[in-house]
Amino acid sequence: MNPDPDSRLTSIVKVVRLSSSPFFPKSLKDKSMDNFYFIGVDVSKKKLDFCVMFEGKVLHEEETANHQVAIMSLLHHLEEDYGISSGQMLVCAEHTGQYTFPLACACKAVECRLWLENVAEIKYSSGVQRGKNDKVDAKRIAIYASRFQDKVRYCERPTEDIERLKQLESERTCNLQKS
Repeated sequence: MNPDPDSRLTSIVKVVRLSSSPFFPKSLKDKSMDNFYFIGVDVSKKKLDFCVMFEGKVLHEEETANHQVAIMSLLHHLEEDYGISSGQMLVCAEHTGQYTFPLACACKAVECRLWLENVAEIKYSSGVQRGKNDKVDAKRIAIYASRFQDKVRYCERPTEDIERLKQLESERTCNLQKS
């Protein structure tokens, strides 16, 4: 038996009224993220592409070397130019293994939050993608961080000694495969 279209319309209207009532939250977004600057970072071996977004608008795009000092310099530059405190920044990047190490060190030094996300999560969340370059990828990552901020998992970096051992082991494995 097919439901009456008028009764379906009535039930939709009731849901719409319910959603505009004061007892139904309009947004489930964490209010502590309202004034956040979402920084998307596309990580590669030699360089990082940054895209800074605030309230859905791109404020700044820049490329920098994948070295801790250069990344810290850029983050300090953002703090000064836009009046951002480190507590208002959420840096989001694809987890690409050892290439994210300088970024993790810089974020820890500057005391800003870092979210390393699975590459597939970011890729499949944005649907069909046209045009691929590092600048566009950084913007997609910033948009991802803004849209899915309720899924954020801050990166807790192990001690530097453990990280250095992991990096040395990775280099050793790579060198053994070459010979």
